[in-house]
Amino acid sequence: MSTEALVDRCVELTGFVPVSHGRRDELIAHVAIGGDVRCGTPEELDTFNLRVTRLLQLIVSSREYQFA
Repeated sequence: MSTEALVDRCVELTGFVPVSHGRRDELIAHVAIGGDVRCGTPEELDTFNLRVTRLLQLIVSSREYQFA
């Protein structure tokens, strides 16, 4: 899964709150720090779950989400 697809899917999961292009770019950059998004092995799945959790936390704490 690409970092862009992961960010877009997580934004959708939070209720389709529109985020600015700048915020989306920031979220993508944050996810990209961890490298490729993979979940094929148990270790990768644990890392994936942690990354998704952190990403969702960032989304719901964003200004766009708070004032939606």
